[in-house]
Amino acid sequence: MPSNAIFISYRRSAGGMTALAVFQDMRANGIDAFYDIESIPSGKWLEVILRQIAARPYFVLILTPGTLDRCAENGDMLRKEIDEAIRLKRVIVPLYTPEFKWDDLKRFAPDVADEISGFNGIEMPHRFFKYALMDVRERYLQPIDIPLAPVPATDNPIIDEKMMGVVSASDVIAKQLTAEEYYGLAEKKWRNKDYDGAITDANNALSIDPNFARAYNGRGSAYRDQGNYDQALLDFSAALQLDAKYAYAYYNRGTIYALKNDYSRAILDKEAFLQLSPNDPTYSPRALKDIQNWRKLIE
Repeated sequence: MPSNAIFISYRRSAGGMTALAVFQDMRANGIDAFYDIESIPSGKWLEVILRQIAARPYFVLILTPGTLDRCAENGDMLRKEIDEAIRLKRVIVPLYTPEFKWDDLKRFAPDVADEISGFNGIEMPHRFFKYALMDVRERYLQPIDIPLAPVPATDNPIIDEKMMGVVSASDVIAKQLTAEEYYGLAEKKWRNKDYDGAITDANNALSIDPNFARAYNGRGSAYRDQGNYDQALLDFSAALQLDAKYAYAYYNRGTIYALKNDYSRAILDKEAFLQLSPNDPTYSPRALKDIQNWRKLIE
């Protein structure tokens, strides 16, 4: 039987509000959407998640700055979902914000970059978000007939419990989406070495969403590059308080500790980074080299 049901995959720390807004819009317009809450890393929940992908023809992938950063980490949930969607030959619908860089696919997930890029991506500018979603519904989510796997009845109580809070959540409002937009602008300015502008936009994002770990990390990077190591250290630590598995915050904080000649803590943070993201093609070799050099300094 033809279906246009969707599975929404995203990174909570990078595109949580965008994913929630997509989920709410789809549900409000009669499309059966499953929203991966990303709150339970247990094996049981992983099995439920993967079966939901098997039960739906469309795999909607939310792409914002930072979404793919952890795909090189061991056991990354987002990467597991992408791999399952590809294995099952689901129709992938990439929804990306204007600040998302497609080069991130080749950097963090090179083995699936061509596969994902082969699907039509849809830009989701925040100012025209509702209109973009209308276009997604009408043009890209037509009912199709492909082999699907039924969901076991035993999964229903687990799903109902976890989805209850999401379904009853208040509608995402423009200012919440704007927090992610501000962060995207901050990252773009940081890449262009406009550190004051990056700090201003990160401040704007944090004024809207004080629990935005990635915005703390981004602001910390700008402070670091300005030479304000004390403030950078505070921001990287704040990011880690919000997300204890934020690999790049460990990497960045380790660098600050080294700049402050605290090599013991620097080594611990770089080791934490390597545990979380051992296969990053750029930063893992750097972290290993840093650890080796710093150990010589404290021997």
